[in-house]
Amino acid sequence: MEPDENEVAVAEGQKLALNGKAKEAENYFRNLSKKGIPEASVALAQIVAFQGKWDEVLDNGKIFLQNPQISYNYWPFQEAMRKLIVRAVKITGRKSQFEVMLEWSAAVGKAALGCEVWAVESWQKGLDEMAVAVGLKEEKKSETDKDEKETELSKEEKIKKYEKDMKRTLDDPVLGKDLKHVAKMRFLTAKLYDYEEEMVRVYLENDDAWGERAIDFDDVMLVAKLLVKDGKDSLAWEVISKKLKTWQPYEFHEVEPIALLNDDVLFGVLTPQRCEVVLSTKYENKLKDLP
Repeated sequence: MEPDENEVAVAEGQKLALNGKAKEAENYFRNLSKKGIPEASVALAQIVAFQGKWDEVLDNGKIFLQNPQISYNYWPFQEAMRKLIVRAVKITGRKSQFEVMLEWSAAVGKAALGCEVWAVESWQKGLDEMAVAVGLKEEKKSETDKDEKETELSKEEKIKKYEKDMKRTLDDPVLGKDLKHVAKMRFLTAKLYDYEEEMVRVYLENDDAWGERAIDFDDVMLVAKLLVKDGKDSLAWEVISKKLKTWQPYEFHEVEPIALLNDDVLFGVLTPQRCEVVLSTKYENKLKDLP
């Protein structure tokens, strides 16, 4: 399918943002937004969020909520935008206005996605989660949540399972001798069993061995979060900033790693100066299929 004119225009702005030219990208998206291109407003929201302009984030987020077709096939970005909007509501205190936005968005979702019941239900579920997050609704606990807590492994059990799985890797006559593979498996196996101390230790000891995409940026964030919880904010930021350029966008209107702002633990580490570093970063992993 050939990209439409709006997609091509927004993709040009994305190139600016991914090359660390945030100010140029901001002005570019503002102009497109005035022309009524919703994806441009979504892109703008990401940039102004790192500038601390949370009222603008919410104003542009409103456009996102009115256009459920945006990132229709890529729910992680939809979820990230919803979390960013929730952050904006909490900071600005515009809860009553947001409640109206949610009601309008629910109606728009039914109209735009009505032919696909699962899509309407998914959209509404996302809106309900936002309402819970800002205190407009109470969260409903399911029996599944209770079962998961009851079956959670103790720390000793996690370590035993981790050591058992790693023995299998180390005993392999070929892979067991591949130090990079072993390091990666140690990290991923520790992650599997939520063995936090081992995740951090293995990551820091093998920081230069991962290669460009061996460890996903989400895993980099996970390590940073664990370091913050351990009171090591500066080291956490060092971990993030060193791998920041490896962040990967998957949509043509995805222009900044907003997951950093959405995370309650990492949000406190992002000073204005560090946010400027994010905005000025030249990302290595450009969107492969730009229009």
